[in-house]
Amino acid sequence: MLVERIEEAAKQGIYIRHCGHSGAGEPTLHPGFSKHIGLFGKMIEQWSYSIPPPNISLVTNAFLLHRNDIMQTIIDNSIIPTISLPTINPKEYGELMVGNAEKGDALLESVFEGVEKCFKEQGAGRLKDLYFHCSPPQRDIVRNGISAMLDHLTKTAKKHRVGKIKVIIFPATSNRSGAIKKQYKTIDMFKDIYKKYNKKKINTVQVELMYSYKMFYKSIMEIVDVFRSFKYPCLWNASFFISSSGASLCVNDQAHSYDFGDIFSHSFKELMERKESYEPDFLCKPCNQKPTDLKGSLLLSLLRLIFRVKKYSID
Repeated sequence: MLVERIEEAAKQGIYIRHCGHSGAGEPTLHPGFSKHIGLFGKMIEQWSYSIPPPNISLVTNAFLLHRNDIMQTIIDNSIIPTISLPTINPKEYGELMVGNAEKGDALLESVFEGVEKCFKEQGAGRLKDLYFHCSPPQRDIVRNGISAMLDHLTKTAKKHRVGKIKVIIFPATSNRSGAIKKQYKTIDMFKDIYKKYNKKKINTVQVELMYSYKMFYKSIMEIVDVFRSFKYPCLWNASFFISSSGASLCVNDQAHSYDFGDIFSHSFKELMERKESYEPDFLCKPCNQKPTDLKGSLLLSLLRLIFRVKKYSID
């Protein structure tokens, strides 16, 4: 159904730039993984519309990327692996992933094997692209471990003659619609990390850092367009997040507490119209990523000021 909706949108002139598969858990564990991913590969192969096809990515913990069948599915269907890797510290990784620090070494062994497999295929020209998610559940974990992580990744990339690694940094916040307990009052943009490592070489391999919002907004004018089009122009809610049930959610609605329709009953055009007309209610109240709370950079502060002047309120 998702493939059909993407093609339907293309016929209407609606450009979907990026389609990321994260699953309700680890997507490579799904028994129909190869079959479902093959549908997107076929869509790309047979694309005949005037607008470009979306990039299709796979958000994965890399546990199974070492398997030949999984990797071949990715290669055959022009899928872009996006590996979530918050830390390579074994105890921290074990605690984050399975709540058991002692299992971190074994888990990371599988992760590193999958990472190496990806770099090997990328170095041989068989992988369309490769990204790493540095998504911080706790900002201190990222700060303390980023140096070791980049060192490991660049050494592995160099081994397979890959000259650049791409790392997506998620600005650290503390509450995604009530799913995570509030701990901080500001968004940490990791400016010092960005300045220290972006466009720099480690182990002769260039590091390219990219803020996560750049995946959704390529320019300031696209953000301006959100303000033009949406009744409540929240940057997070302007993008689509489709749950495994087909529901259209705010990307920060981790509790799946409110939906804007579903992909089975509504087209992308209809779902976007629902988001554009949305007025904030209980969904937004516990979230400290709402526009009136944005802090941490000049741009975010400016957006916060605009919202307060316009008196967008959820009280």
